[in-house]
Amino acid sequence: MTRLKRTCYICGTKGEVTKDHIPPRRFYPQDIQNKYQLITVSCCKKCHEQFSEDDHYLRTVLNALTDETVNHPVAIENRESIKRALEKPELASFCAEIAKSMVRVWRQSKGGIWIRRYRLMLDYPKLYNLFSRYVRGLFHRERDHKKVMDSDVHFALLVPDDYGRERRETIYQHLGFMLEYDPVVKHGDVFEYRSLYFNDNITHPHSAWQFRFYDAHDFFVLVYSNEYKGPDGQLN
Repeated sequence: MTRLKRTCYICGTKGEVTKDHIPPRRFYPQDIQNKYQLITVSCCKKCHEQFSEDDHYLRTVLNALTDETVNHPVAIENRESIKRALEKPELASFCAEIAKSMVRVWRQSKGGIWIRRYRLMLDYPKLYNLFSRYVRGLFHRERDHKKVMDSDVHFALLVPDDYGRERRETIYQHLGFMLEYDPVVKHGDVFEYRSLYFNDNITHPHSAWQFRFYDAHDFFVLVYSNEYKGPDGQLN
C-alpha cells in the first residue's frame, strides 16, 4: 500500500497513512477494477486493520439478503472467493456469528407462493460502524482530504430490504427523492453512492447518503449533530 503524509479520515491522526478503498477492492471483479478509478481515502494502519472484519461482513451480507443480489453475476463470481476467505482459521469466530444469525422464515415468492427460506438477521451495530466509516471517508474525500468529520455527529442507518413492505415503502417515500440525483460515483452496476447536504456547515453536516450495491440493494444513512436533535433525541 502506498504511504502518504496525510490525515486519517477515521481518527484524525496526521502522518503516515495508507490508501483505504471504499468499498474494498475485493467487492469488484477484475474488469471493473480495470475500468473505473476506485475510491480511496487516507487511513492510518491501525484503523485500516481494525475494521477489516466489518468489510467481510458486508460482503457476506450482500450475497445473502435478496434474490436480486444473490443472483447478480458479480455476486455469483464473488461467492467462491468469499467461501475461501471464510475458510481461513482467523475468521472462525466470524463464521460462527454468521451461522448463529441464520433463521428460517416464511417468504412470499413473486408467484404468490409462501415458502420457508433461511434469512440472515442483520448485525446492525456492525453495519452502523461500517457505514458511518464509509460516510466519514467519503466526506473526507469530497473535502479534498482536508476536512475530517467531527466526532460528535450522529448517524441513523436504514436498510429498506430488512423491513416489512409497509416500512420499506415509508423509507422510500421519505428518501427515494435521492435517487433522482446523479450518483457522485457509479461503478457499473456493482456500486454507486449519492450524498446531499442540507446546510453549509461542513464541520457539522446535516446530510443524507445513499449506497447501492449490485444495482438492487440500498442502504441509507442520515447524519446529524446535536444541533439538529429535538428534545426527545429524535431527528427534527
